[in-house]
Amino acid sequence: MAIPFDLPARRESILRPRSEKERRERALELLEEATKKGPPYPTLASIIAMADIPPGSVFYHRKDAFAAYGALRRKHAASVRKVLAQRIIRLAKTSSAVRTLPTVKARHKWLAEKTGASISAVRKILDAERHRKLQAIDATKT
Repeated sequence: MAIPFDLPARRESILRPRSEKERRERALELLEEATKKGPPYPTLASIIAMADIPPGSVFYHRKDAFAAYGALRRKHAASVRKVLAQRIIRLAKTSSAVRTLPTVKARHKWLAEKTGASISAVRKILDAERHRKLQAIDATKT
């Protein structure tokens, strides 16, 4: 079968907004869709890229909407981190397999594998929990 190289190249048209105003409106529509869908929320950078607008123009014209979306995203991320921390602490307290491991490093690695968190996140969470308990003990002494 011969490849027809002599045919003209076919141009595919790309629908693009005609003005900056339409691009900003598209960004707000994408922002509203992302908010209605619920978590996990896409990043602001991805929404801005999909709308094909410069980042500065969006923040200049509709700073309130994008700031509220950023706050919503941060709140969701904090709740995800909180749930992960609770899961790590609960597993560290209740699992007999953790207590049988010889080193702290091995315990952290085991907890990271079981919870799906990174080793550094497990380390930070357990250190913060230990520090919180030490402060609670010191507070009862005085």
